[in-house]
Amino acid sequence: MKYIFMFFTFLSVCNATDLLTIPLVLDDTREFTIPSGASSIDQTFTVNVGNDADFTKYLNTIKSYDITGVTLTVDSYSGPSTTVNGSVNFGTASVQLTNWELKTGSELALSFTTAQLAAIGEKFQANGSETVTVKGTLSNSTGGVLKLHTKVNLKIKVI
Repeated sequence: MKYIFMFFTFLSVCNATDLLTIPLVLDDTREFTIPSGASSIDQTFTVNVGNDADFTKYLNTIKSYDITGVTLTVDSYSGPSTTVNGSVNFGTASVQLTNWELKTGSELALSFTTAQLAAIGEKFQANGSETVTVKGTLSNSTGGVLKLHTKVNLKIKVI
């Protein structure tokens, strides 16, 4: 009887939605052509949770988004060896790119602050999407095709 009472006491102090936290990765892959002779890159695209099959089954029950990290990965790059110096903006959150090498398999964990990650989560909660801009100068001005994979690591709380 003591254990049953403890169990019901536990349930009464817990918020049931906190018990349903699901870790997911929001994937978005884009392909860009960097023109021959280009000395910079300036690409903007929107990451939308409704375009990811893992999210569609939860869209109507998501209570909050807890962003735990954002990573950019070069899935493929057909141009010559080059690096990018510039920035990545995820909505209003911005981080600097320093000598990021554009080559197949190159991965970059974006060092957003906790407050910036929270702002990204709030934007997903409000709009279901966020705008991403990759901007910077290229060390080599010969063009190529860049296939960029954006991964947003997060936990969603569902009802």
